[in-house]
Amino acid sequence: MTVGVARPRHDWRGWLLLGSLIACAAASFLVPAMPQPLSYHAFADCRAFASIPTRHDIWRRVSCDWLAGLVTEGLLDADDAADMALDCATRLALRAYKLT
Repeated sequence: MTVGVARPRHDWRGWLLLGSLIACAAASFLVPAMPQPLSYHAFADCRAFASIPTRHDIWRRVSCDWLAGLVTEGLLDADDAADMALDCATRLALRAYKLT
C-alpha cells in the first residue's frame, strides 16, 4: 500500500499579497511627492524648551484615562480619582520642581 504524497497547496492569498506589495512599491516611485505647506507642521506646541507643555498635556490625558478606567471597573472611587488626577496633573510636578 502506498501512501499518497501531500502536494504543497499553492495559496492565492500569498500571491495576492506579494502582488499588492510590488504594486505599492512601484506606485511609490512613480507618483510624485505631494508638497505640504509649512503651516501643516505648526500643530505642535513649540513655545517652551523641548515642548514640555505638550508632553505634560499628553501625560495628563493618559493618566486621567487610566484613572477613569479604574473608576469604571469599580476599583477606585470617583472622588479619590479626581484627587489623584490633580496630583498627576499639577501637584506632583510643582512639588518636584520645588515651585510650591
